[in-house]
Amino acid sequence: MFIFEKKVRFSEVDAAGVVFFARAIEYFHMAYEDFMSSVDLDLHQQFIKAGTALPVVHVEADYKRPMKLGEILSIHVGVESVGTRSYTIQYQIDGPDGTLRVIGKSKHVFVDANFKSASLPDSMKQKLVELNS
Repeated sequence: MFIFEKKVRFSEVDAAGVVFFARAIEYFHMAYEDFMSSVDLDLHQQFIKAGTALPVVHVEADYKRPMKLGEILSIHVGVESVGTRSYTIQYQIDGPDGTLRVIGKSKHVFVDANFKSASLPDSMKQKLVELNS
């Protein structure tokens, strides 16, 4: 499982010093980008060179405990499932003391240059399947 560390910044919290709930999705995506890059599936190169994309079609988050200003969060990323045209990524955010803060998922669909759903490229699918086992 890939782990991304993120420090909670002042601009990410409310007056009580607690992370605004929608930031969890942002944290998921930051970790997802670095995860994909770490397994040689660089999303930036895919968009620029290939003209294809992997938009999010579903995202969910369950909040267990608040994330607070100054904490270093560990965001765990893994592949939950792989289909013909899409895959689902799972996330777990832990606080510095190891307590579970948020769990979630995001589903991504492969689209071609015309933004129409297409089959995952074989090389991408193979890497994601290997990471799922």
